[in-house]
Amino acid sequence: MLAFLLFSSVVHADNYGWELDVHETWFSLSQHGEVIWGDTIWLVFNKSDCSKAELGVNISSYAKNVMAYEGQKLLLELQGQEVQGRVGFVSEVGSKGLKIASVAMGLYKIDALKKWPDVTGSISVRISKKNTPDVLKQFDVRENYFSLFGLSEELRALTKYCSIKS
Repeated sequence: MLAFLLFSSVVHADNYGWELDVHETWFSLSQHGEVIWGDTIWLVFNKSDCSKAELGVNISSYAKNVMAYEGQKLLLELQGQEVQGRVGFVSEVGSKGLKIASVAMGLYKIDALKKWPDVTGSISVRISKKNTPDVLKQFDVRENYFSLFGLSEELRALTKYCSIKS
């Protein structure tokens, strides 16, 4: 399912930059990074239960060895809080050697996500310095920020895609 996040078509995009992609049994909401536009933060919802979403981030890298980290754990800091992520897959994009690592960070309750914009206008995602030096070498830009403007509005609007309302 996560592979579709890189290559699927966008159904809807609003003025805040959030992109909605709808499929038969699931849908996703994503936002591009403020430092590296090609990086994205994403939420994947199962249409049968919209009370929670898988949170993740796509991180770009030109390092050749980043492909070897597929399936591996990666420590991230989400707004300063340490989160253990897992690299689901790494895809090469284009002919210049750019790779995108898709890192899942776990399930989050929608009620908690709705509170994020009340805290700050953007959220930071950083590759933790606690990772091994070899892992850190794979990512030259280790921190990105993602705008949260419009997130609460989008989360409220998403209920129309859910079988069970959150």
